[in-house]
Amino acid sequence: MEKLKALFSAANSAKAKTAATVLALSVACVGSAHAALPAEVDSMFTSIQTDGESAIAKMWPLMLAITGGFIVVGLVRRALTSGAR
Repeated sequence: MEKLKALFSAANSAKAKTAATVLALSVACVGSAHAALPAEVDSMFTSIQTDGESAIAKMWPLMLAITGGFIVVGLVRRALTSGAR
């Protein structure tokens, strides 16, 4: 039974070492792939981020107005139905 436990623990440690090696290699590949991006791609992502932030900034007042309108309509509806009873 002890030999079986030792075999399982050895297999688990081998799996952990293999997983750590694969993780380290994948991180190294991702780091080198990101470093190879051209400057045009970086400027494109920056412009997309800027456009997205400006769109979100313009949508906040509209979303607040719509949400406030739904709240007011709900309050008026509740007041009208409770007053009719």
